Amino acid sequence: MRLINFALRLIFAALSIQLISVSPSHFMDALAGYSSSSDDTSVPLLPEVNQRLELAPKTKSHQNFEQPQFHQGGTFANRVEREYYDNATLTSQKSYKRSGEQKRAAKRLKKERKKKTSKDDSEFLGPWAGYESDNEAQQYESFGEEDEEKITEGKEDLESDSDMPTTQHFVDLYLTPPEDVEIDFSKKPGSQVFQVPTRVATKLDGHSKGVTKLRLFPNSGHLLLSCGNDSEIKLWDMYHENNLLRAYYGHSQAVKDICFTSSGQKFISCGFDKRVIVWNTKSGAIEKSMVLEAIPNCLLLNPNNEHELLVALSNSKIHHFDLSSESYKDPIQTYDHHQSSVNFLMTVDSNKRFLSTSDDKSVRIWDWQINIPIKIISEPDSHSIPRGIVSRNFGEIALQSMASSIDVVQGHGKFRTTAKKFRGHSVSGYAVDINFSADGRVIMSGDSRGLGVFWDWNSGKLIKKLKVSTKVISCIEPHPQEPSTVVMAGSTGEIYICK
Repeated sequence: MRLINFALRLIFAALSIQLISVSPSHFMDALAGYSSSSDDTSVPLLPEVNQRLELAPKTKSHQNFEQPQFHQGGTFANRVEREYYDNATLTSQKSYKRSGEQKRAAKRLKKERKKKTSKDDSEFLGPWAGYESDNEAQQYESFGEEDEEKITEGKEDLESDSDMPTTQHFVDLYLTPPEDVEIDFSKKPGSQVFQVPTRVATKLDGHSKGVTKLRLFPNSGHLLLSCGNDSEIKLWDMYHENNLLRAYYGHSQAVKDICFTSSGQKFISCGFDKRVIVWNTKSGAIEKSMVLEAIPNCLLLNPNNEHELLVALSNSKIHHFDLSSESYKDPIQTYDHHQSSVNFLMTVDSNKRFLSTSDDKSVRIWDWQINIPIKIISEPDSHSIPRGIVSRNFGEIALQSMASSIDVVQGHGKFRTTAKKFRGHSVSGYAVDINFSADGRVIMSGDSRGLGVFWDWNSGKLIKKLKVSTKVISCIEPHPQEPSTVVMAGSTGEIYICK
C-alpha cells in the first residue's frame, strides 16, 4: 500500500509541472477563443475612420450579423461594438431643434410687430369711438375734459381719471325738474296713496343685451338712469316723449350697478371690467376712476357722509373708500368675514349700520368702519339672498330669497327673523329686485316669468300680478312723485313704464 501511494504522488506531481509550463499568452488566447499570433486578419482590431451611423433595421429579418458595422471609437478590451439609432430617436432630436428655431423666430416676429404698431397705439380710441364718416355724430356735442389723455391699450393708463371718451350728448339736459308738466315735484315723496299699475304705458329700447339696474332721479324722478350688459349707461327723460338724453361710455364690459348721490349731481357705476367710476351727471365727465382686485357686485354710499363708498366684491370682501382723500383708491377699511361672493349692500337701523348678503347664505350686519359683524343671520335651510330693501315707514328689512319668498327681519335691536313672508312669485336662479312704494304700503318684486308682483305690506295679501314681458323682470323701480307709475326692465333689454 505504501508503494501504491508513493506512485500516485509522483504521477500527480508530474502533471502539476506540465500545467505550470503552459504560456500565459496561450492561456488567455484559449479563453478568448483565438490565438494572438493568428494570421487571420478578416476582422479589424480598430474601426475605420470614415464609418457612419446607420438606422437600425425595422425587422429582425433584415439584420445581418455576419458583417458587423462599427462606429468610430474603441471600447473595452479593444473590442468594437455595434450601436443602433431608431427612427423615433432621430425624429425627436430633429423636432426638438426645429421647435427651438420656431420659438426664436416667433420672438423676432413679435418684436418687429411691436416696433411697427407702437406709434399707432396711442391713437386707438376703443370700441366706443364713432366712425369718421358718420354724419349724425357730427351733430352732437361731446363733453369732457379738454386735456383727456389718449388710451394706450394694456397699460396702466387705464386707471387714470380721464383716459377715455366718456359721454355722448343728444339734447339739452337740465337736472332741474320740468315746469311744463302737471306734477308738483316739490311735494314730499310718499304723500299720495300708491295705486297698483294696470298696464304697460310706454316701452323704451333700453339696452341690446339686457338691463341690469334702474335708478330714478332722487326725490323728483323726472330722469331715469339705466345700465346694461352692453357696457353702456343711459339717461332718459321720464316726460316729453321719454327721449334719450345722454349715453355714458367708460366701461368695457357689462355694468353691474349704479347709484345716485342724494343731490343727483353725480352717480357711481361699477362693472365686470373691475372698474368703479364716479360720473358728473350733467357734463358726463369722469371725475374719479379706479380698478379693483375683483369684480364689484354692488355699491353703497354712506348717507351720513357721501364721500364714503362701500363696494361689495366677488372675492368675499367689502372695501370701504374715502373718495374725498387724495389716496381714494386705497380702502380705509376692509370687511372680510364672508366666505363667498358678496351680493348686496344696504343701510339699516336709521343709517347707523349697514347690511350685507352673500353666496355663503348668510346675512351680516356691521357698524361703519368696524370689521366685526354685530349680527350674523344664517340657518341650515336658508337660501342665498341677492337683494333686499328697508321698509320706509316701519324700518323692517325685507330680503329676497332664492327660495322664491320674501323674508322679513327686524330693522333694529337684535334683528330677529319674523314670521312674515311674501310668496306667489318665482325668482329661483335670478337676482331680482324688490322695492317699496313711495308711501310704504305696497311691496313689489320682479319675476322670472316676466311679471310684476305686488303685495300689501301690512296684511301680506297678494294684490296683483302684472304681465310685462315674456322673460325675467329683474329691475323694478316705483316713481317717487307719481303714485301709480312703476318702471320695470329685465333680460329683454326693453324698459317698461307701467301706469
